[in-house]
Amino acid sequence: MRISIPEPEDTEHYERIPFKFAQEFSASNVFLKLPDGFSPLERMVLQATGNLQRLLSAYFNVPSRVVILKNELVTCCDNYNSSSIYINMSDSSSKSTGTWISASLQQEKESSLLVDENDKSDDGGSIVIDVKSNDHIQPCADNIEQGDKSLDMLFHRKILMYFGDKLAYEADSLVSVKDPQILSLLAKHEYGLGQIFSHARHTPSFALKSVGRHGNNNGQSFWRDYTLVVPAIVECYIREIFVDDLFELHVNSSKNIIRNRQQGTVWYNPDDNEQTF
Repeated sequence: MRISIPEPEDTEHYERIPFKFAQEFSASNVFLKLPDGFSPLERMVLQATGNLQRLLSAYFNVPSRVVILKNELVTCCDNYNSSSIYINMSDSSSKSTGTWISASLQQEKESSLLVDENDKSDDGGSIVIDVKSNDHIQPCADNIEQGDKSLDMLFHRKILMYFGDKLAYEADSLVSVKDPQILSLLAKHEYGLGQIFSHARHTPSFALKSVGRHGNNNGQSFWRDYTLVVPAIVECYIREIFVDDLFELHVNSSKNIIRNRQQGTVWYNPDDNEQTF
């Protein structure tokens, strides 16, 4: 399935800069070049590959706390082959009305799907609070466990990540599940994405797709889009949006900054306009 990811809401007027997120990896060198418009701490966050909670928990020196806002199957096995699926990924207060996913090759280039990330990991001692019931998911998961081994399903997750009382980021993820056991673990809230990869005993491949900043000052909100993939098991497209003043380093220096989100910047990979699952 090919998924085209639109930019975050109300960023159409932001400056857009092509940028190659090329990772160098060898026996003696690991390096992922990032744009200059981020602080050293922000760059560490932008290229964290599954250990973000551990890093931030160490920075704040408190356990992480996850509030699950959404944990839903986008479609079920009996209707997955329909030509198009509509997903309302917005809350009632959101301006967004949802987006389309199309299974037709002719429609794929016209389709767009808004996603972000749930990086709920066992790193940092997470405390999980589920604020939405997902009892309606269980029948589908049970049916798959009982014998449906042909699986390619979409799962939508949305969370808020706290460290102590501080909200650090919201994460939205679209998860393409290809393994029945993984779907069951997701549907029952037993595991977050970090634990899923540990359970599968595979290290996912990480690819940074785009990064952005609201405003032009250090300390203002920023985000990243990236993928985590274990072939034939699970593939995730994730967006994490970090709050203003994420790090205490910038709190004092940014108190007097007028938060002007009429300006902003998006760095994107010109070769990565579409993500194929």
